[in-house]
Amino acid sequence: MPTTDTPPAGDRGLLTHLARVVYPALETGGAFPDQQAALAALLNTILNRMAEARRLPPVPFFLADVPPHPPLTLPDADWKAAALTLPGRLYAMLLAGRHAAGSYYTPDVIAGQVAARVLEPDMPAASSPPAVCDPAMGGGAFLLAAAESLAARLSTSLPPNEARWQALQKLYGLDSDPAAVILARAALWMWLGDPDRDSQATLEHHLYTADALLDDLPAGFPS
Repeated sequence: MPTTDTPPAGDRGLLTHLARVVYPALETGGAFPDQQAALAALLNTILNRMAEARRLPPVPFFLADVPPHPPLTLPDADWKAAALTLPGRLYAMLLAGRHAAGSYYTPDVIAGQVAARVLEPDMPAASSPPAVCDPAMGGGAFLLAAAESLAARLSTSLPPNEARWQALQKLYGLDSDPAAVILARAALWMWLGDPDRDSQATLEHHLYTADALLDDLPAGFPS
């Protein structure tokens, strides 16, 4: 199933092209029964294109309930350089009624600044990193920023791959939207970039579909 045109360079240009050109073509092309199925198929394809560009196997997390459809052809872009938050940002842009449901996207730069301010001053190099929980994680922007901060500190005494793995063990998140949870898991799986680790099980237990205000915390969550 072809798409049209080439997006402008950079994440913003790619995101705008996906939202204004690619997704509307899928939505009206007749291959999908509704908007939700078209969006899920697009996001699944984007996740796997990003993983492929990073020389990773197919992402083990995907949005379900997508009917069989012709393969989607995404626009030519530097998918390796695309921010890991891009699928979550696209989902937030296209999710119908997201503001009424309390869904707001946090820019990457803000997430990075908050993570640095919260974590770095209180984390001596020799200490064990703290557990980090985002109770409304969306597509995982804050958790990705926290992962970078934790891994940077851990890498002073550990190899980079091990530092990332140890940082991942400290991340927890909740969201009431199951699709957002899938996107956050996929983003952190690609961030780790090590398919030989059993990160799928870790992410499934640490990033959970629940309402942080109304539901009980899952077993094993930091209190």
